[in-house]
Amino acid sequence: MLNKFKRIIACFLLSFLLASASYSAITFPALRVEVPASSSYEDLLKMSSMALTPSLDDSQLAKASSQIDSIVKDSEASMKSLDLSKGIEADLLLQALHLNLKQYKKDAYTYENLRDGYFNCVTSAMLYSLLCARHGISIQACYTKDHCFVKADGVEVQTTVNHGYDPGRSKEVFDELGILIGTSYVDANSDKYLVTDINGLISLCATNLAGALTESGRYQQALQASSIAFAIKDFEFTRSALLATYSNTISYMQNIDIPGSSDLIKKAARSYSDVAGFKDLLVLLQQNYAIELLSRNNYSKAFSEISYLNDESERTLGLLASAYSKLIQDVSQKYGYESAIEVLESTRHMMKDSQLSGIGSYVYENAMRQYANSGLVDKILALEDNGFVSSESFKFLVSTAYSNQLISISSSKSYTVAYIEYQKISPDFMSDSLKSIGEGLRNNTSIEIHNRFVALYQEGKLEEGRSVLMQGLELLGQDERLLKDLESVKKL
Repeated sequence: MLNKFKRIIACFLLSFLLASASYSAITFPALRVEVPASSSYEDLLKMSSMALTPSLDDSQLAKASSQIDSIVKDSEASMKSLDLSKGIEADLLLQALHLNLKQYKKDAYTYENLRDGYFNCVTSAMLYSLLCARHGISIQACYTKDHCFVKADGVEVQTTVNHGYDPGRSKEVFDELGILIGTSYVDANSDKYLVTDINGLISLCATNLAGALTESGRYQQALQASSIAFAIKDFEFTRSALLATYSNTISYMQNIDIPGSSDLIKKAARSYSDVAGFKDLLVLLQQNYAIELLSRNNYSKAFSEISYLNDESERTLGLLASAYSKLIQDVSQKYGYESAIEVLESTRHMMKDSQLSGIGSYVYENAMRQYANSGLVDKILALEDNGFVSSESFKFLVSTAYSNQLISISSSKSYTVAYIEYQKISPDFMSDSLKSIGEGLRNNTSIEIHNRFVALYQEGKLEEGRSVLMQGLELLGQDERLLKDLESVKKL
């Protein structure tokens, strides 16, 4: 029975303390991604390929790189069809680029979209910037929350239209024969915008892709894209996107109980320890998840999730203590207080003393009270140095246990045996109620010995009766009833 009990406890402990072992079945993309360090066209091309591909698969990157490079070089070839005398090179590059693009599409985030001729403000700005980089034109990327454009040598360029160079004025538009066919007007940007370099622009492409992947529920690929964006350019936009992607992914995993969210949180917190606010966000997610688990009465998982975080904040420690207390209470209700003590002692090293005091007192006092009511003195004495029950309570419970033990012995054996056991009790546990029981036992033992003597006397066994009286006096001392019996024997 004991071995079976221990197996139950072992299995129970494994279910919530070693739950992280199952996380190895969940695989995640590399949390930190390496990207080229130079600003050469080849390295910019490689970063652009990574930004438009929700994978770091070599074959996919090769396809993306080939597609982007093809558009850039085809656009350079298209320059030959333009009248170079009628425009500034940066303007002509934009026009040439649009000869190789088909249609604006807001959600054109991947290289496959470019392959099909679709673009948006960010991908067209990236392609234009690659062209400018090859022609020695300096680029600044400008962005708002919902739009992106560039400045080429300080001039604004709206890359989503072929006449977007230096917007805000009318421009003459010629056909392929050089004949004036009309004018074009593109609004100048009037919004407040932020500025970044070409790396930041490329990272915006990856960030947009991460957002689209998250919306479609492709969380692992979204993590990859946001990690790529952050690796290409660490600035506020990509940092916020990284936090949002991890938050959405982890929340999704927690909401439908996909194993591995804690593992991801721990790895991410370690990998991005240099990113301000990242660990705080992950901690908050895990704390909220633990609260949700507690509301579902899933105490063992809540304890496992919050302890796996290894965070020392006041809120985390409070949740950890709450989950732990509810877990121990749950064990005590399902398996009994003895089982709860086994779990408590097996996991005690994981908690601080201040977190254990309440639940420790609850478990030990209830266990000892059960033992006391059953008269199991030895079991209570074995729990003496538990650190949770006060010495006064301990003495009281031991005294109660002795009282119930003596009552049980009196019923099952005899008053004499009970009184013999009473005399063995240490003075430390001798309460008034126990003394009262002792006095009653002494009186009943005297009566019990007297009755035995009378029975022997009636059978004519005087010497044997005298021996019983002598033993009784040795046990009880100067007992008046037995002394009187002994006098009656002497007279015979």
